[in-house]
Amino acid sequence: MKSITVDNKDAGQRLDKYLARRFPDCGKSLIYKFLRKKYIRLNGARAEGSSLIASGDVIELRLSDDTIDKLFGGVGEASGGPISPISPGSAAGAPRQAQLPGLSEVCTIVYEDEDIIVADKRAGVLSQKARPEDTSLNEVLLSYCGGRTESGFMPSVCNRLDRNTTGLISFAKTYPAARELSRLLHDRACEKYYLAVVRGDMSSMRLSAWLRKDERDNRVTILDHEEPGAVHIETGYDPVRTIMHGGERLSLIRVRLYTGRTHQIRAHLSYLGHPIVGDPKYGDRKADRRLRAELGIDRQLLHAYELHMPKEGIAYLTRLSGMCFRAELPEDMKRLFG
Repeated sequence: MKSITVDNKDAGQRLDKYLARRFPDCGKSLIYKFLRKKYIRLNGARAEGSSLIASGDVIELRLSDDTIDKLFGGVGEASGGPISPISPGSAAGAPRQAQLPGLSEVCTIVYEDEDIIVADKRAGVLSQKARPEDTSLNEVLLSYCGGRTESGFMPSVCNRLDRNTTGLISFAKTYPAARELSRLLHDRACEKYYLAVVRGDMSSMRLSAWLRKDERDNRVTILDHEEPGAVHIETGYDPVRTIMHGGERLSLIRVRLYTGRTHQIRAHLSYLGHPIVGDPKYGDRKADRRLRAELGIDRQLLHAYELHMPKEGIAYLTRLSGMCFRAELPEDMKRLFG
């Protein structure tokens, strides 16, 4: 157990707001769970999030040293005492991992309330694990939220991005939020925009095609006609900026995803003759090797940039009506278009 002594400048605050601001990696949901289970106490007694703290008050973290070091940054002085059975990655309902990465290693929180999280996923991070031994954004956010809820619901991501695509992912913390977010995404009520760096010049267009997936090698083929096994896709493109680099023209484009199919944007752009820079599956490997050597670009430059919530048709998450979430341009794209 470790303790924090409140000083004069922090006096008069609510306990929950003080903890959330001082320890952003812990997360409000986990703070409330620790308070409910009496793992966080105030002056030795059970504390409520609404409790006002005063100068000289002692906040006790009755948790294991590993948990404190990971979520609270190793605060205070060791004072002995019981060790909490909860630790990161083994919170109630969470899959057990040898060690989960810290929240800041896998994402940035763009928005959070009691029902949802909108996170900006980093490159190289799985949205959901493909094998039991994998670690993904889903497991990290699950641990951040404290695992399965008291009602038995398992919080989870509601949309996915390829491992090396960066940007916005929505995560439901409650069952009503999961149901509504899934409906809005399935019905295409949410507008999703991406930024991509492609080869060549592109003009504004909105195109339809058909996509056929080969499950054996997780690769898709774009067709200009309908055929058995193929699904309809629709994508919109608008140029943002074009530069010359190393004798070739590169364009930053804004992509509107009207349908959401596996590798839709990556394969469709390649089909149009404008492959995404760094794409190992559908791109120009020779040209990408040059950019990797020059600028260290080692993944497809595709970024889930904006998520627009509908102004109407939201039944439960009404506070999100008309909101727009945006993820900052990642560093590797800034090297070209920063």
